[in-house]
Amino acid sequence: MTHQHFELDRAAGAQGLAQMRADTRQYLRSVGMHNVAVDEVVLAVGEALSNAVEHSGPANFAPVDVEIELADDELTIEIADHGRWRNRPPRPDGGRGLGIMRAVMDDVAIDARPTGTRVHLRKHFPRRAHVPHRVDSDV
Repeated sequence: MTHQHFELDRAAGAQGLAQMRADTRQYLRSVGMHNVAVDEVVLAVGEALSNAVEHSGPANFAPVDVEIELADDELTIEIADHGRWRNRPPRPDGGRGLGIMRAVMDDVAIDARPTGTRVHLRKHFPRRAHVPHRVDSDV
């Protein structure tokens, strides 16, 4: 089993979100995940992080924690904020994050409590297949 912890500094704004996506991408590639699966997981993590920043309150500057665990062929990610969930009116350019997460992950669960919200993401872990280099010879 491998484990990785990242922490999003909410005060870093959009730059912080971009850095978290980049860190997640780098970690997933380092453990051998397929590029398509990497893109899907990074998309889901980015949506969960955006929701954590948007819905946990503007005055909440507590960091958002991202825990990634890999055990056998199962990837589990938990994104946790420390704010209170705020329902916001639907925006014409938003409101699709949960649907996107569900479309690209095998399982999505949300646990909203007064002390913060935890988003649990799970995905089967497809590793890159090693393809041996074939050399044809006329010997």
